[in-house]
Amino acid sequence: MDFHTWIASLHTNEVQLLAATITSVITLVAAFIAVRTAFKQITKQFENKVIFEGWTDFQDKLFSFSKALSNYDTKIQWLTYFIKSQNNPLVNGGNVAKHRSDKWNEVIGEYAELLKAYVEFLRSYETHEIIFISLKKMHHEFIKEYRKRVDDKQIKLLEEIFPEMYGMTNSLSEKQLIKAVKDYWMDSSEISAFLDDFRRELQNVTVGRILNRAVPKRVPHEDKYKILTVNGFVFHKRSWKHQLNRLKKSQKTK
Repeated sequence: MDFHTWIASLHTNEVQLLAATITSVITLVAAFIAVRTAFKQITKQFENKVIFEGWTDFQDKLFSFSKALSNYDTKIQWLTYFIKSQNNPLVNGGNVAKHRSDKWNEVIGEYAELLKAYVEFLRSYETHEIIFISLKKMHHEFIKEYRKRVDDKQIKLLEEIFPEMYGMTNSLSEKQLIKAVKDYWMDSSEISAFLDDFRRELQNVTVGRILNRAVPKRVPHEDKYKILTVNGFVFHKRSWKHQLNRLKKSQKTK
């Protein structure tokens, strides 16, 4: 007996019952699909909300850290002027010792602000670490580079410029001190570039996922400079066309 023959053989009540059953099943299936779709939408909305809030908080701390780093770099850069002018009565107010002590306190105070912003930066990352799992290696490499360039060399620099504050005596010439300041400033200022790399990748793994867009990587002016990526540090390599153009320009200037 085929399906059509079976349907024709049914009693009217049986046909109505079968129709009601089929309708109920269809309704249940439609309801299940609707609930599942709605649940997926709610889950996605919640996920986007969590990502956005984590990005907002961490980016806020990143910008505060970047500002503190910029202020600190400026304070360090001005030490070259301090070294050259510290014995000028018009600059030191007739009291070299006080002038040096005040400048030391300025640098120490700026470093304390930088350290505070840095700790908040790290704390925000740890709070939202589940969102930034893909940035784990980047985060680790950044911390290592920051400590090596800024923290590990800070005390040594201050000991050289302000030896009396540490119970020491000056053993470097003015020229050597200025070079030490410039070397330290170059190291610390490049951290700002790495922080910008961090900001770009941060956007790509958070709001970039929501908007389905990506921020391009930083392009240094020189090939010798490094870029911080999700896979660690890499040296930027320009295209052969760019290198050829640079070669042509250098030949024209000869």
